[in-house]
Amino acid sequence: MWSGAYTVMTKTMRSVIIADAGPLIHLDELGCLDVLTCYPEVLLPEAVWQEVMQHRPQALQHSLVNFKQQQLKIISLQVEALVPLYTVP
Repeated sequence: MWSGAYTVMTKTMRSVIIADAGPLIHLDELGCLDVLTCYPEVLLPEAVWQEVMQHRPQALQHSLVNFKQQQLKIISLQVEALVPLYTVP
């Protein structure tokens, strides 16, 4: 089952999380965004950023979570390799 987020190990072996809007919104509603503080960055694709801004903008202002808005680009070869698995032809 898709959890709405996944972790990628980058070349420098640091963990990066890429999040979907639903889990972020609900974590904020529960006051549990702190669970994301163990990641140096939480990457949000443009569409996710916009959805969170529309429904729960205060979630993106959490002082301990480093949210990074991502433009449409592939962040690594690993992510690029996964794109066909999640893209409808």
